[in-house]
Amino acid sequence: QGGHQTDYGHLCQAGKGERMSKYSPLWDYIKNRGESPVTLTFGEIAGIAGVPIDHSFLRYKKELLEYGWQVKKISMKEETVLFFREETEA
Repeated sequence: QGGHQTDYGHLCQAGKGERMSKYSPLWDYIKNRGESPVTLTFGEIAGIAGVPIDHSFLRYKKELLEYGWQVKKISMKEETVLFFREETEA
């Protein structure tokens, strides 16, 4: 009864069609920006997402497609990421 409890709550937090990830605050920020393209520094991304950008970003960036955006370019030299809104027919 007592001490054997595994916390899987973080896996079930999102509703239908919504997936929570460590970069969800960043995806929401970009989606709500409006203009495209958007360039953010690694520092700005860390401030918005609450976590520093790391190698897992390459895997997580696919989630952005669900928001109608994509990562166009990651510059390690300039420490920036270029985000671009996908053009869709309304």
